[in-house]
Amino acid sequence: MYKLNIQDIIDRILFFREQKKLSAKELSLRIGKAEDYISKLESRNFNLPTFVLLDILNVLDVDYNEFFSKDYKNYVVNERIMNAIENLSGRQRVLVLELLESCNKWIIKAIIKLKNADANFSMKNVFLKYF
Repeated sequence: MYKLNIQDIIDRILFFREQKKLSAKELSLRIGKAEDYISKLESRNFNLPTFVLLDILNVLDVDYNEFFSKDYKNYVVNERIMNAIENLSGRQRVLVLELLESCNKWIIKAIIKLKNADANFSMKNVFLKYF
């Protein structure tokens, strides 16, 4: 189990607020607070009562499991992957796992080759070039 602190909670609120394209003012008003409430919260000027957090999650339409997930930024993708895997037979699951492990090894080898061949290597350049 991992532990969350108030900073983690505030970071998640900011992440999901930005995902929903809501301003801090708009979210503040939608939860029935003063228009600067979320701005103050995000700048760490005061504590967050649990009932306000629940109001925020409801306005943002964020599931509690998603909000508190360790990998909250990729929760939807992870859920889709897990749902797809659950529908596979045991043998198909083994094949998918073997495929993922092979891909992971190939990617690591490719990165090492690129790094060894290029003194100016950076992951940013790899992504810009290949993705």
